[in-house]
Amino acid sequence: MRKLGALLGLALSVTFAGQVHAQEAEPVADPTATPASTEPMAPATVTSAGVPQALVARGVQGPAGQLWIRTLVGINASKGGFAKPFSIAPDVFYGVSDKLQVGLVHNGPLGWQTFPGSGLCLAGDKNGCAKVYNNVGFDALYSLMNGSTDLSFHGAVYLAPLDPMAVAVTLGVAGKLHINDTMALFFDPALQIGVTKRDVGNNKERLYLPVEFQFQLQPQLALVAFTAIWGSLDGFGDSYVIPLGLGAFYNVNEMIDVGGRFSFDNLLGNNSSADVRSISLLVNVRL
Repeated sequence: MRKLGALLGLALSVTFAGQVHAQEAEPVADPTATPASTEPMAPATVTSAGVPQALVARGVQGPAGQLWIRTLVGINASKGGFAKPFSIAPDVFYGVSDKLQVGLVHNGPLGWQTFPGSGLCLAGDKNGCAKVYNNVGFDALYSLMNGSTDLSFHGAVYLAPLDPMAVAVTLGVAGKLHINDTMALFFDPALQIGVTKRDVGNNKERLYLPVEFQFQLQPQLALVAFTAIWGSLDGFGDSYVIPLGLGAFYNVNEMIDVGGRFSFDNLLGNNSSADVRSISLLVNVRL
């Protein structure tokens, strides 16, 4: 637990420092100095969908009328178990209004950090896929504020597994701190509450705290560093998991984004190991 406390303290310190830095006054220019080009990187806007081209400029949810399909191809990259399992997990979101977004999801509360096996699990029952299709979820985001900080209520209902059906509800908030034109901090904490079949797959209370730091290299390309703390509230100190990874995100055109991530799925948690790894390939399509 001392290691967990230290990590939480470090995360809070980094977030606070970013906020302070973003609020500091700009230095007064030297009037005798030779003028230099200070033109900021202005992210192009995908006008047909109303979505900024740059990842750091995007909010937590999409605009009214937008249909957004996010597909993750997840591949287990653990030692001795490459592609055992691998899966294709599509998430479909629709902007009912500028305030409300609903979705049908196959990835869990960790988003693109979800371990392979969700959605269509294609490796076979001997390679980590008990069934080809055995989970689904219903997701909702309701915008609370927008601006330098975006914040939305985030709730979901998960049916996982489908046979025997275990139902869980997650409640939390999703937010994004826009530090400047090239940096942003995204967070999506949630509390899971098991509703039915609480003895199936430990379908009880869990805490999820995913965080990612986004850095825009150029209007189309961003790098993402991410981590999380998650685990069952019953004996959290003995079961918490802390992944750590890196990803990249590229805007191809006004309709398509592609990306990928590599992560150590429990590098710093309890029973940590560098041998537990995964890869995800990402495709976003906006219609």
